[in-house]
Amino acid sequence: MIESVIDSFAIQENYRVIGGSFKGKSFNKFNPQTSQWEQFWVDNGGLSLLIKGGLDDKGRMVMGNENIDSTGTITKNEISWELLNNGNVNQIWRTKIDNAEWTIVFDGVYKRRK
Repeated sequence: MIESVIDSFAIQENYRVIGGSFKGKSFNKFNPQTSQWEQFWVDNGGLSLLIKGGLDDKGRMVMGNENIDSTGTITKNEISWELLNNGNVNQIWRTKIDNAEWTIVFDGVYKRRK
């Protein structure tokens, strides 16, 4: 479920896998000081993720980050949201470690509740 929260200053996502135990939450907001959108995600698998970005030239929302761990390994995350012709939204999360190829971690479609 996605909803406007905090007097419409943020968007909250409440995610859960139907029939499973995985769940997570994200908070999204526009930062006028950087002119970027920001998302903070946390889930019950222990992952927390802070990504930033905005609209690309194709009209997709694209946010990402780059993290370097204590061994020097660089992990890049990129998440995009694209409005489909039927009104649904396709979300794709890709990750890349060091100079490897991008790997799709999540590819899902959001649909409006009826």
